[in-house]
Amino acid sequence: MIQFRQELMYPYNLSDIADITSAKPLHDQPLPFRLPFFGFWNYYIWIQRDGYLAFNKGLLSYKFPVKFPSVPKDNLMEEDPSMIAPWFAQQDIPTEVPHAGVYLKIVNLESELNITLRDRIYYDFREGMIGASRSKFALIITWRNMTMVNRQPKMPLVTNTYQCVLATDEIRT
Repeated sequence: MIQFRQELMYPYNLSDIADITSAKPLHDQPLPFRLPFFGFWNYYIWIQRDGYLAFNKGLLSYKFPVKFPSVPKDNLMEEDPSMIAPWFAQQDIPTEVPHAGVYLKIVNLESELNITLRDRIYYDFREGMIGASRSKFALIITWRNMTMVNRQPKMPLVTNTYQCVLATDEIRT
């Protein structure tokens, strides 16, 4: 148990890559389960190239640096942003780095064959939320080798890789 929980990242592979590119900065993902977040049940999620997950359309654009609270200017065209932002920054996917991109894995824990992955999510969820029952589903989103937007070609390439893992028992997330 202790060994697999010492890994920094949850596993992902090339088959998990989402259809996010420099030209298509978001992926609208329907969820085959109910994901509660701040009092709402969500059945879809928008995965953004810029390092955040949105549960509604949110704002049409963001000025960086972003100041919170971020309030819609036009309530008919925009929604109050409901998001989780592990690394909210203007980012790009460098074409010169193999396998750079955004990865998405949806895990049904009740039928997951990878016992190590399943148990790690169970333990992390149980220890992360007091009174939580066994999680049923998980989303593993990985931003791999992301770089800053408009990087000058003469500047050295610096990348960041990070993850967001959401687990739910459809009551708590």
